[in-house]
Amino acid sequence: MHADGLGHRFSRVRVLHKCLDPLLYRIISLIFSKNWVYSEYVGTRTTHLENPFLMNLLRANSELLRQGIQLLSRHDDRSFSASDPASFGSGIGTHFRHVLDHYRSFLDGLRGGVINYDKRERNCVEEKDLKVAIANIQDVCERLEASKVEYSSPVKVSVRASVEGEVEGADSSFGRELQFLVSHTVHHYALIAIASRMQGIFPNESFGVAPSTLKYLDSVRG
Repeated sequence: MHADGLGHRFSRVRVLHKCLDPLLYRIISLIFSKNWVYSEYVGTRTTHLENPFLMNLLRANSELLRQGIQLLSRHDDRSFSASDPASFGSGIGTHFRHVLDHYRSFLDGLRGGVINYDKRERNCVEEKDLKVAIANIQDVCERLEASKVEYSSPVKVSVRASVEGEVEGADSSFGRELQFLVSHTVHHYALIAIASRMQGIFPNESFGVAPSTLKYLDSVRG
């Protein structure tokens, strides 16, 4: 790419950085950059010569989870496990447990080439004990960051779409499933944000907003 093009692109990223918290800035940079990641924190550009898009997706998912840890640091066990069917429904702990179950299903699928999103731990302790949840999020982050997988490697995905009939697997790739996990996590973060606000804890305004939406909002703001 021409030097002027890179300079323009970096300037756009710097504008975006001013609007978002650091983790969201990193997540969007990682998702939308296929060949490089620019970090203003250290002032360097890092080039991933092998599977750059996969590396970006792994890091984007990991940093999305770390954003969750930041929010949970402002909660206690009561607000973390509280549920209210009349307003925000399932508790924050339930949402995080569900999110982690999906990541664990993905990680377990790396070995045999089959991801079964229905095979979940449904750990009730993880839903109620804030310290356990944070430790488990950290563990999943570290496992993601240490993962070795090819972006285009085929994988069979199993998920029940109906209470009737048999479950059939669908063909996918590990890269595509990492994209799905970003979308799935952001969806639950949106619900977590509502449950947090209902209890007087206000996340960053970009929490639970899709990276594509944040990028669009940045473009219309000029």
